[in-house]
Amino acid sequence: MNRILALVIVLMVVMSAVAAWAAPGDAVLGRGEGGDNDVYYDGAFSIGDTLYLTNSYSISTWHPGDAEAVSYTVENSVKEGEEDASWSCWPFAANDKLYVLALITRYGDNTEFLRAALCEVELTTEENEKVAKLTEKIPVSWDGMISYYDQNSSATEPQRCVGVGNLCCMLVYDDASNLQLKLLNVKTGEITTAEGLPDLCAVVPYRDGKILAEQFNYEDSDNVRFTAYDLKDGSSQQVAQVKVENEAALPGLAYDAAEDKLYCIKGGEIHRIDLEKGELSPAIADAPAEYVNDNGSCILDGGYYCNASYGAFVRNLDPSQRNETRIRVYDNSYNDAVQKAAATLSNTHGEISVALDRDYSVGQRLVESMMNRDDSVDVYIMYSNDEKYSAVFNRGFMAELDGNEKLTELTRRMYPAIQSALNHNGHIVAIPVSCSASTFGVNEKALERLGLRLEDVPRNWSDMLDFIAGLSDRIKPEAKVNLFYANQTFEEAKRTLFSQIFEDYHNYAESNKPSLGYDTELLRGLLKKLDGIDFTKLGCKHEVTDGENEIEPEGDSIEDDDSLSLFETYTGCSFGNFYSDYTPVLMSMDGVTPTQMVLNMCVAFINPYSKHPNEAMLFMEQLADCMSRDTLYCVDPSLNEPVRNSYYEEAMREFNESLKTLKDEYESAEEANKQDLEAQIREQEASIVDYEQTSWDISQASIEWYRANDENIVLEGVNWLYSENAGEASDLAEQYLAGQIDVDAMLKAIDKKVNMMRMEGN
Repeated sequence: MNRILALVIVLMVVMSAVAAWAAPGDAVLGRGEGGDNDVYYDGAFSIGDTLYLTNSYSISTWHPGDAEAVSYTVENSVKEGEEDASWSCWPFAANDKLYVLALITRYGDNTEFLRAALCEVELTTEENEKVAKLTEKIPVSWDGMISYYDQNSSATEPQRCVGVGNLCCMLVYDDASNLQLKLLNVKTGEITTAEGLPDLCAVVPYRDGKILAEQFNYEDSDNVRFTAYDLKDGSSQQVAQVKVENEAALPGLAYDAAEDKLYCIKGGEIHRIDLEKGELSPAIADAPAEYVNDNGSCILDGGYYCNASYGAFVRNLDPSQRNETRIRVYDNSYNDAVQKAAATLSNTHGEISVALDRDYSVGQRLVESMMNRDDSVDVYIMYSNDEKYSAVFNRGFMAELDGNEKLTELTRRMYPAIQSALNHNGHIVAIPVSCSASTFGVNEKALERLGLRLEDVPRNWSDMLDFIAGLSDRIKPEAKVNLFYANQTFEEAKRTLFSQIFEDYHNYAESNKPSLGYDTELLRGLLKKLDGIDFTKLGCKHEVTDGENEIEPEGDSIEDDDSLSLFETYTGCSFGNFYSDYTPVLMSMDGVTPTQMVLNMCVAFINPYSKHPNEAMLFMEQLADCMSRDTLYCVDPSLNEPVRNSYYEEAMREFNESLKTLKDEYESAEEANKQDLEAQIREQEASIVDYEQTSWDISQASIEWYRANDENIVLEGVNWLYSENAGEASDLAEQYLAGQIDVDAMLKAIDKKVNMMRMEGN
């Protein structure tokens, strides 16, 4: 009995420790199971310890300790004559009272802005439905913020509404697309403009009834300025200038009036801004959701920070309440799997939090960070064609993963070419986060109009260029077929083809060890064939320049809604419900060189100098579990079952119910109405057939196409053409396309740049 009691006590201690790992009041709101984004919020503000989260159709409330926010559907009053009008609503709090600014517009044959109104809000429950009832208080004059075009009128909408005293401080774009501050008096409905605040990007309530304006200008991209603006007399004073590195304003601005502290988000973490020193204090907590600068952050009573956009998160700002391990993940992918992995890890391991850092400069410093054994980032997520990634991969600056059973088994199932790309010196060092492929595409319906079939289209660029040149006898106005898109100029068509050919050659050349180089007879021959195509005979006109240097096609532009485009560059040829008009066609260079299916891959790896290798490995496991099906099917040849989309069952039920209703109506209809019902039944049956064919997340056809071409898989290499270290070789391509240099000069100069880059070790 004593042993059992001791075990119970131990378990109680362990459970209490787990509960203490996450700080009291911490929460992630509006996100579904596995971290999926369920709700998008336009803004957040607080009254005391009540958090209000808002979007275009609801106001939600939350208190520290609640499991989830409670949503109230916005319900507006309808005036006579405005039954068909739409309301756009901006909730805010002023003097601890809940208001909504409403812009009311009628949409029909013309758009007509009707009026603006200030409404009071009552959150109530009616017939078991939670409702935010709007009651109009006073009209608001929207003069000077209405645009007129022909018979249309529309209101300029505020980007953000912040309540301070009796004022609603609104950020509104002016005619020059600069944010200006408008002040709406909730007692009178009067709107005035705050002067002397250039470069505005955010405002928050501040001490002594003032507001604090955040100002940023790209011409002074190293600094963010903070100015206190007195709402009573219109005076302003700069209170701080904070140095930044990433050429962007500091998002997530929120002021704590009780503590007189200002907070922001940087590097996926919450920081206090020390206005006296003009710098950021060390991070306090993670920011575990996507955040948008102008969507709203606030402080709740008790010292809780909230930020809302894709869902919302709340974090306790008391450092003494937080003792979890925080790992930092640099993410250059913005992939849903990364956000899901972070949310799932924090949900299943309360002792771990994840800070997602998407500061571009972190990736740019990757090689330097590894050389200096920098441990500030635990996991990096980058594209494998990034030259910084390639440099650290080749140098072996990645932790080995093959001691982890889950990650080892995942990579073991992948294509050999992909396994090889994730392997350094016999060890797994990275896993995929996303994977996709694209190639040249052909529109089969457009081919039919030209009297051709898919079998007539060459599978190599040498013959394809001859094929395109020979289309001049078929592409006539009556055929209603464009080469790439309607009204494309000669110069645009050549540039479009050049881009795909050069990209394909780059991938072919770089897949050879050593690289073949670019000053070759093969590439020279292809580009001289490109030079020989007369695109005017294919319906393209030459560019001309008007007096203001704007490019316009010469002659009359004719658009036809029935016209089809014959070709498309960079057509997706991976998985997913992409029912494109274009059939992907893998191209070799000349019929002798190999055909390639080039994969663009984003990967994750662990910093070998991480102070939290075990926690970083747990994140990698969650990332593997959250990998999308599209990516899994791209890398794992054993996956061959088609997958219906998640809405299929419900949609088919609704289709069939509607069809049954139509058939029942037909049986009892008068003879005069049966013809119309027959047409509706045929249309509904056709819709069902079409939905059956297209309602796939992973279709059988896409599986068969991909597996039939998987022997051609290669990984996309570093695209040095747009690389900073290559000295912008793309400038040479632009000179060639502009006719300033010929093919020979361009290829010689590019090879010279490539050789110089290799000598420098890049």
